[in-house]
Amino acid sequence: MSLRRRFIFVMVTFAVGLTAAGGFMAWREAGRAMTAELDRRARWVARAGADIGLIASSFSGLLPGFEDTRTWEATHERLRQLKSIVPESYILSADNTALVTSFPADSIPIGAPLPQFELYRAELEEARLVGDASSFPFRGEDDRRVQWGFAVLEDGETVFAVLMPADHLEPLETLQNNLLLGSIAAAVLAAILAAVLAGSVVRPMERLSRVAIRIQRGHLDKPVAAEGGHEVGRLARAMERMRVGILERDDQLRLMLAQVAHEIRNPLGGVELFAAAAAETEEPVERARLIARVRSEVAALNDIINDFLSYARPMSPAEGASDVRGPIREAVELVEAELDVLPL
Repeated sequence: MSLRRRFIFVMVTFAVGLTAAGGFMAWREAGRAMTAELDRRARWVARAGADIGLIASSFSGLLPGFEDTRTWEATHERLRQLKSIVPESYILSADNTALVTSFPADSIPIGAPLPQFELYRAELEEARLVGDASSFPFRGEDDRRVQWGFAVLEDGETVFAVLMPADHLEPLETLQNNLLLGSIAAAVLAAILAAVLAGSVVRPMERLSRVAIRIQRGHLDKPVAAEGGHEVGRLARAMERMRVGILERDDQLRLMLAQVAHEIRNPLGGVELFAAAAAETEEPVERARLIARVRSEVAALNDIINDFLSYARPMSPAEGASDVRGPIREAVELVEAELDVLPL
């Protein structure tokens, strides 16, 4: 994976992870707070409804068929008036059958079983023990979220139940969708930002990479262009110093090769000169002397080559005294030999 793609991947992952984690925590805490508040409201509404004149002893004599009594009709009218606040309300007997409801008598008469409360036996028992209780939110017949609230009357057995809207989860769903859209937007913005930042870093690095390849191939005439930014600019300046250093080293190498060639040419010239003189002389002694000089020049040439090889090998310098009289005598003899062969 290229540096640009890794940069984008890290930035997008970080942005999505951060927004998702923060959004989930916010959604969870908001859901907990709203659920707790709705639960408290359900209990409070049930308790408030139970305290508006609902007396358990007035329902103890209600038996099936007593729906036309004044007590049942008055209580039914009171529950029916609560429909502006709660869709349904019930007064349940100790065995969880209907006593009075907000529905007409021909729909739910006294003593009618209420199967919808079979799922909430635990909540009903809790209400009879502690005074009130509430159920978890669920979807009603119209697909709206609702919740039961229960409050026990003064006899400890009769329970007043109300069905309340629990549409607080709809804003939570909206919040969840908004958080999801926010995560997607954060990912897109992070990708764009990462692409811009990666480009500002990668493009100079690519240019410097091409410069390094050019220097590696020996194209040293073009200077390294300065780059912006602290680190990349420092790298560009270092590469320019490297280019200049390579040029200086090449100049020194050429100078050294010229000097080596000059040092080799001098013994070769002496060899040629002494060999030519030895070939022309007829005296054995002089010829022997000239041949000895040829051998001396060859030995000097060999010393120069050995010195060059020693220079090429890394070694620690050693200090010591050198006798320069021998090289001076050899130079004088070489000059004398050259003067001897010059035409007068």
